[in-house]
Amino acid sequence: MSDARVLLVDDEEEMRHSTAQALGLFGMEVDTLSNAEDVLELIGYSFSGVVISDIRMPGMDGMTLLQHPRGGRRNSGHPRHRPW
Repeated sequence: MSDARVLLVDDEEEMRHSTAQALGLFGMEVDTLSNAEDVLELIGYSFSGVVISDIRMPGMDGMTLLQHPRGGRRNSGHPRHRPW
């Protein structure tokens, strides 16, 4: 089992389920969410894990999530995750 937390966000239920199941086969514990706004409630500067996000979603999309001050740690003096 991995100690890192995996947050998976996708607006499509079938995609969330199948991706979480695939990651689970590798021993990862995955929390699934249906929108980016809910992710922001769970992460912050002390978050230890990874966020896997759909890019195209209603409301806040995945690219906006990556650029969000709390999600991307912008303006914090901490290194930013780069999506490449």
